[in-house]
Amino acid sequence: MVIQTGYEVYVGKLDFRAAHSHYGDRRNWNLLLSLDGELRLEIDGRSLTVGPETLFMIAPGAPRKFVVASFWQTYFLHFNMDRHINVRPEWNESSPGVYTVLPTPADYAQMSRVFAEVYRVCSIRRHGWYLLAYTLIQELILLGNMACHASALGEHIEPAARMLEDLDENISEIARKCSMSRTSFFNMFRSTFGTTPARYRERQMLIQAQALLENTDMSIKEIAQNLNIAHPCYLTARFHRAFGMSPREYRKSRRGEISRTAPTCPK
Repeated sequence: MVIQTGYEVYVGKLDFRAAHSHYGDRRNWNLLLSLDGELRLEIDGRSLTVGPETLFMIAPGAPRKFVVASFWQTYFLHFNMDRHINVRPEWNESSPGVYTVLPTPADYAQMSRVFAEVYRVCSIRRHGWYLLAYTLIQELILLGNMACHASALGEHIEPAARMLEDLDENISEIARKCSMSRTSFFNMFRSTFGTTPARYRERQMLIQAQALLENTDMSIKEIAQNLNIAHPCYLTARFHRAFGMSPREYRKSRRGEISRTAPTCPK
């Protein structure tokens, strides 16, 4: 660990073992790159789980407690944002004052290199090291911004929407495949599509139910089984709530429309 008390830059790379917990510096910003293991962050009465290969930043103010269940390895930085940094994080706010980025493997490798360079610069302390350290910190914030914007533009979310159309796919597993925590996935999905993953999935389920009602003679029970719905009453209730009619009423109305619009054979 390298601590520069006169220059408001604290940098280190640490391994924490089982049952370790400590309180972080609340006077300045904390910027951390979780390398391996898992951490539970407790801050302002809230708890947030941070997995490996996650970049996260904590605003000054509220006490923050880092709790390690088994093992956790991380780079960390403490620094003064207001005095030395010209950009602001545009990251996902997973909890008030806590900003997270789940980078792609390529972005994670680049962030690791920048953290290592900050550590080297602060260790050597050659002429100009202080300005260079803050330039590198600003680069980390910008890398986080770019990673978040890439996700918001669809790098992860658009494929996730397609995966949600597979009603057998677990939402937590989809978040993992997108290299995101469940909370980050939920927040980003809602900001992109204006609805939650669960509601989006239910809409896809009901659209499939509509198609089966229109194009097959399957019973309501058979349609529910086809869509992996435990009870047909649940399908009926959700269908009525979405479309204002029961599945049977919908089928009758659609069959009636088809009958009225079908061409008649000439006599």
